[in-house]
Amino acid sequence: MGKIYDYPLNFEKFQELRADIREKQTAAKKNQDKEIAQTEQLIEKFRYKASKASFAQSLIKKLDKVDRVELEELDNRKMNITFPPAPRSGKVIGKSENLSKFYDEKRVFENIDIEIERGQRIAFVGQNGQGKTTLVKILTGLVEPTSGLVETGHNLQLGYYAQNQADSLDGSKTLLQTIEDAATEDTRKLARKLLGSFMFSGEDVDKK
Repeated sequence: MGKIYDYPLNFEKFQELRADIREKQTAAKKNQDKEIAQTEQLIEKFRYKASKASFAQSLIKKLDKVDRVELEELDNRKMNITFPPAPRSGKVIGKSENLSKFYDEKRVFENIDIEIERGQRIAFVGQNGQGKTTLVKILTGLVEPTSGLVETGHNLQLGYYAQNQADSLDGSKTLLQTIEDAATEDTRKLARKLLGSFMFSGEDVDKK
């Protein structure tokens, strides 16, 4: 059975800590293996001698009680993710005019004008509850604005990955079924290969 450890560190510090732990585990196992080998040699040497049989038995009992140092298996597999080139869109890929959103009497934002051009990278920065996610959902067509206009540019292929993407998944379906449902007829046959890129293989693809 595997183990789970919680390290309150960033990834870079975790890698350093894991390397240090691995080095210490390797040294401890090497020393223990040497001691065990020496003990086993003594057991073989004395176990068939009547005068040393009790000594050999004590060594056997001692060896049985040793808490063996086990080196944890390292999983160094890496995800292999590639995205096909997107078709060239128009210069302006999206814009909004006088965009507003209210929930009853609560104003989320009002009279927002945005124009995004091909190649730009945009970040919405603000505190929680200020309407960042709502604005993105409106721009991607997932939520209707209270008022205002949203237009998408020519030849635009839109993708959206939500911060709570798991909430949109059907928990009754397996990984393979989920991918096959989202795939086109041409790409459905590549579903297992795609899951393999995310390190899901064999029986893993039938997990829910």
